[in-house]
Amino acid sequence: MALIQIIILYTIGLMIGLSFTINVLISIPFLLLIALLFIGIGLLLGSLLKDQQVGPVSSILIQIVAFLSGMWFSLDLVGGLFKQIGYVLPFAHGVDMIRLILQGHYIEMLYALLIVFLYALVSIILSIIFFKKYMKE
Repeated sequence: MALIQIIILYTIGLMIGLSFTINVLISIPFLLLIALLFIGIGLLLGSLLKDQQVGPVSSILIQIVAFLSGMWFSLDLVGGLFKQIGYVLPFAHGVDMIRLILQGHYIEMLYALLIVFLYALVSIILSIIFFKKYMKE
């Protein structure tokens, strides 16, 4: 499903002016890693919260990601504590990683890749632990 979303959004991007380069194709596995991070977070929320709580909490999470990732505006413009919080979480690193890949700056994106990978790994591990606990109850 994530791959289909990536293809659709890149197709739209290409139609509105994104230049097609090999970097677009190279970014796809990294976008799938970001999707894995969100899948892990979603599974974790589903395991920790009651059914009726998951939707509202997920909506709040989407807003947090939108504001703290730098996808709509640069965190450098806001700066300060807002930027610091943005970079404690993995979402701004994910946006930076994809921007750097699309620009062909592969070495510079390694730090962001490490952060996103570690957050994805932790979210998946925690979701497995809490899901097993949830299933036993």
